[in-house]
Amino acid sequence: MPESWIDAQLHRGQRWLQAQVQQTLERAAIPLASSAAHQPPLYWGTDVAPRATLYLWLAEEPHPRQMPFARSLILDCGAGERLRQHYARSYIARSLRQLRLLAPSWRPSPLCQGRREPHDSAAESRCVQPANADGDV
Repeated sequence: MPESWIDAQLHRGQRWLQAQVQQTLERAAIPLASSAAHQPPLYWGTDVAPRATLYLWLAEEPHPRQMPFARSLILDCGAGERLRQHYARSYIARSLRQLRLLAPSWRPSPLCQGRREPHDSAAESRCVQPANADGDV
């Protein structure tokens, strides 16, 4: 039987969120457990509930950590809704800070594609183009 569109969107959302968590951990230099020692270092729980759980096996830890995601957020990320994806990145950083994996001041690196992060004043200096001699941008 072919997969329904909602299941496909759910799987896309899970893959996208898992990739975002992995990128955040890599940028923060947090080592994951080797997959030879455990299951894959990042994997989704199999329970059916309003909140799905992503499990994180970190190096040198005996048990995986848990990061819950609302099913609606997973579906929205799978549909490619940019505002919800932006929210998901903030949620991931906040959750990792609450798990004491990231420093309280750690922020995701901003994208210089016409958007600025309001919490990162240094992003403005990286994203603004220099003015020419007439003062025009």
